[in-house]
Amino acid sequence: MSEVQENPYAPGVVQKKHVHSEVEAIRHKHLSHEASIKSVGFLYLLGGAIGLLIGTSYVIPGISIMSSPQRMGQMSMQSYGAVFMIVGVIVFLLGVAQMAVGSGFRRLALWSKIPGAILAAIGMLLFPIGTLINGYVLYLLLSAKGSMVFSPEYKEVIFQTPHMKYKTSIVVWVFVGLLALLFVIAIVAALFNA
Repeated sequence: MSEVQENPYAPGVVQKKHVHSEVEAIRHKHLSHEASIKSVGFLYLLGGAIGLLIGTSYVIPGISIMSSPQRMGQMSMQSYGAVFMIVGVIVFLLGVAQMAVGSGFRRLALWSKIPGAILAAIGMLLFPIGTLINGYVLYLLLSAKGSMVFSPEYKEVIFQTPHMKYKTSIVVWVFVGLLALLFVIAIVAALFNA
């Protein structure tokens, strides 16, 4: 018995291969941009977790300071504790926002673009490093490639090309690791100096 072979010149087969290669070309063109957005999402998750810790570390002492009846110079301890609590709540809420946006970036969720752009715009106030990093984040979100990566059409492209993965070089991983370590050291130092 001979096997039945598919005619490679049949219109359906040729069209299917052409569509598949076109979809792969779209994914290939946007793959590094997609990976960059997902990496920023990871950094937002890390920053958000640290923000939750810092916010909590301000709120708890703020509550205990507010309950103290002593005076400290011109400002009462209650006022000092209230300032501590307000700063803690703001940092905590920013941490929650960063974690939500970071999760959205990791999933390329369309809703995360605008809040992410707002957080990046706020981060640009942290001159000079924050300005550079958040300027890059704004580029990732607001560029034409960013619009494509967050689009429903691109979700379909990802669905059709699960075999395509971005390969990050070891140099980039070392750089990201050092950057994350530096970020954690800076936060810990700020906590101990406060």
